[in-house]
Amino acid sequence: MNTKTAKILIVEDEPVVRLHLKACLSQLGYQMLPPVSSCFDALNSFKYETPDLVLMDIFIEGELDGVDAAKQIHQSFGVPVVFLTAHTDEETLNRARLCQPHGYIVKPFREEDLKSTIEIVLFNYQQEKILKEHLNFSSSLLDSIEYPVMAVDCSENIIFLNSKILSLLDKEEFQIFGKEFSKTVPLFSENGDKVDVPFDRILVKGEAEELNDIVLKVSNEKTRLVDIVISPFKKLPSKTIGSVLIFKDVTDKSMSREEKEKFLEHLINILEDPAKND
Repeated sequence: MNTKTAKILIVEDEPVVRLHLKACLSQLGYQMLPPVSSCFDALNSFKYETPDLVLMDIFIEGELDGVDAAKQIHQSFGVPVVFLTAHTDEETLNRARLCQPHGYIVKPFREEDLKSTIEIVLFNYQQEKILKEHLNFSSSLLDSIEYPVMAVDCSENIIFLNSKILSLLDKEEFQIFGKEFSKTVPLFSENGDKVDVPFDRILVKGEAEELNDIVLKVSNEKTRLVDIVISPFKKLPSKTIGSVLIFKDVTDKSMSREEKEKFLEHLINILEDPAKND
């Protein structure tokens, strides 16, 4: 999205501020939907046209204030909301944070502040949409893989788990989703030394790596011997968003070196193109 083609809705009940916003947005070259002065009118306007961004005064007279309206907009339409407020007290900001606004502009504001906030919010929102679409698509592909699979983001927090990895770890999704990998999936060598997955090196090199004969500690009483292939998660154009790990439980199976090499090659092929697994 070209930020200058974005449609912006102003929700402000102070005529002077509303006119100032219109003048600034016009000067900056943005498109505007007809401004409204109540949260009811703001929500009703979505029936006719959906904006790309809403500039919302927090304290608007009426049954709904800006925070209430922003919650509904976020839940129903997923459109980013930037709060306009003359209040910077902690109580007000805490209440506003609950509806996950994409930004704040404190009144009185400068045109430069308005411009930078809008551009940053629109850019971040577009990236979020691309990432969400990609994750939804990739998750369906990864979930179809016949082996235990998980994915982590660039901060090494777990962002995807298929049912097979949950069975291997003997965990429920809520117990590990969003958690840091190293603290949630303890890995050791057969000698008992802690094994760290080289995520940083894998992301820098952009190539898959293998970990063989790794002891996965499922609980204090239970361990499994696994082989793991780790690959960059890089389906977005020119952007790596983390790493994918495919596990093979080899606890009860004896594999020849040739069999293991063929198996690991198979896993790498899956990671390079999950669709081939369908």
